[in-house]
Amino acid sequence: MSESLIRQDVVDAIDDIRKPPRAVIPTVIAALHPEPSSSKAPRFAAAIAVVLTIGVVAVFLAVASFRNEGTAVSSRSAKAGSTSCELPVRTDQGSGLLTYPSGAFRPASLSAAAATAYNPATHSWLATEPQGVSPDGKLVALLDNKKGGMQTLRLETSSGKLLYTRDLVLRILGWSSDSSLLVTTVDTPARLLRISREGRPAWIDPLSNATTIWSFAAGQYVWGVALPYPGPPQGRMVVRLDLATGTVTDWYAMLPDSFNDTGRGPILGLTSDGFPVVPQLKTDSQSAVYAIRSKDTATHLYVSSGDEMTPSLFWPSDTVSGSTGTWVATTDGELYRLSGPGMLERVNLPSGLHVMSFAGSCF
Repeated sequence: MSESLIRQDVVDAIDDIRKPPRAVIPTVIAALHPEPSSSKAPRFAAAIAVVLTIGVVAVFLAVASFRNEGTAVSSRSAKAGSTSCELPVRTDQGSGLLTYPSGAFRPASLSAAAATAYNPATHSWLATEPQGVSPDGKLVALLDNKKGGMQTLRLETSSGKLLYTRDLVLRILGWSSDSSLLVTTVDTPARLLRISREGRPAWIDPLSNATTIWSFAAGQYVWGVALPYPGPPQGRMVVRLDLATGTVTDWYAMLPDSFNDTGRGPILGLTSDGFPVVPQLKTDSQSAVYAIRSKDTATHLYVSSGDEMTPSLFWPSDTVSGSTGTWVATTDGELYRLSGPGMLERVNLPSGLHVMSFAGSCF
């Protein structure tokens, strides 16, 4: 836009204003006269102040209008405004950092096995699960995946000092409030092992966990899914283990055929405050993502409003949460951000890029 047109917009804005906002006048007058004067101001000072107020407001409105002109956003990704971060992802083109909201992708340039988790504290890619990096980034639990089910766990400091090692580790669950690491081992059933930040192991054998697959840990709790035995995998129960008391609580009963049976099953991940995130509960109707923050109660993080998000088009496969919201990857490689209850936005990805899972939360 030329300078003459900008000037004309300002003039037109001034002509359009008939009455300045009531709350603005005292503010501008106070700014013009920060301290009481010992001498009386001329009677026309107030009138001058009003005129100046009109001019200031008009210029502000005109400039704001000029700055916003042509920047109306049609894509939901730009509504985030102040949110800007880098999301570690695993894609069909290798691992890398995805910049949000621009969508720029910076590949890790490492083999897929060597870049499955990212530590933002050290800016390094690691061969482990995302929950293997402690919240402060000072401890890392590495998994040697070359042995398959015989994989080896190494608990190290971020500088590489070995604290603990063990074979036959099945899965890394996460970290407790005291920075202890929780893992499951290759046993029948899988056993829980708690490893202190100094490298001291201790078994956790809660009652009634013979059919439980433990999935994630955070804070004071470990979350898993109890399977009915014997019988088909239906009517599964999300359960919670309290690390302080050793008590296992039936937390939420899942409906049969209401989740993806592959991968991690009904628990996709945890919210930033440590509660399970599960996919849609009715696969033959609307798509949805839920957080189970209260016993027997599912909170809607997102529920589709119509056919535009049917389960065939929105099938969550992985999730990660942090200060920037909850991120969801789908089985067909699309990426979504849940920035608030019911606020789902699809993230624009570079052409041909598909996000398969997460290597950490957005930082």
